Amino acid sequence: MLALDIIELYCKRLIEPAAKLDKPKESSDDIREAVAGIMFAARWCGDLPELLVARDLLADKFGSDFTTNAKEGTGIVDPMLVWKLSGDKTNMELKKKMTKDIAIENNIWVQSSNKK
Repeated sequence: MLALDIIELYCKRLIEPAAKLDKPKESSDDIREAVAGIMFAARWCGDLPELLVARDLLADKFGSDFTTNAKEGTGIVDPMLVWKLSGDKTNMELKKKMTKDIAIENNIWVQSSNKK
């Protein structure tokens, strides 16, 4: 449910500034995050074929490098969305990155262990 809430938020975030999507280099980080999130979610939400259409339209505007990173869940794709959609397939690196990001936001030093 949280993943769907995030996707809905991204869709709403893109509706208002839709005209600005023709100039992706001028898009704010919020818009770029929303676009990347929708592109990533399209892969995981087969029951929402509209996301595939949106991904294709956005890919034409934002280019292949951006699209590749978004589809893979890297770059500016929200790690929470990646984690929620990919379920058990989430690797330990993503969990470490999320932990590190949360720690940085809260000024907490975290030492990661290389032990398995």
